[in-house]
Amino acid sequence: MLITDTEESITNEALENSSAKLIEKDSILVALYGATAGKVGISRIDAAINQALFAVIPNPNVMDKRFLFYELQFQMPSILRKLQGGQPNLSGKLIKLSYIDIPPIEEQRKISNILKITDDEINRNIKRIEFLIMQKKGLMQRLLTGQVRVNV
Repeated sequence: MLITDTEESITNEALENSSAKLIEKDSILVALYGATAGKVGISRIDAAINQALFAVIPNPNVMDKRFLFYELQFQMPSILRKLQGGQPNLSGKLIKLSYIDIPPIEEQRKISNILKITDDEINRNIKRIEFLIMQKKGLMQRLLTGQVRVNV
């Protein structure tokens, strides 16, 4: 999931007087609480986050950011299974303690490129399906109300 904007904003004064933290563009974020716990995203903007999000910022010489994004997405179901209770509450500590097998950086980049290409194809197909659904709704409106008649 790419995060490109926010619903809310914070002033510099509020930022200084709160527990919110600034994150840089391309930070990897993990939702820690509630219904979205375990969701992983990449921030495409500089932003402020609160305690409900955990920012994971890898050393770029050791780990490709996109690889880490996919790795966390892959690992999250097993991390969430370790928690008890109805709604999971993750912690940064639990995420930090998770084991991640780190292949060489070039292999990470190749893996993340393959997965990105697959994500791009999925997104194209989703858009195509959404278009076909809208087209069907329009056809139903016109055909089922009698606006357009078919020859029998």
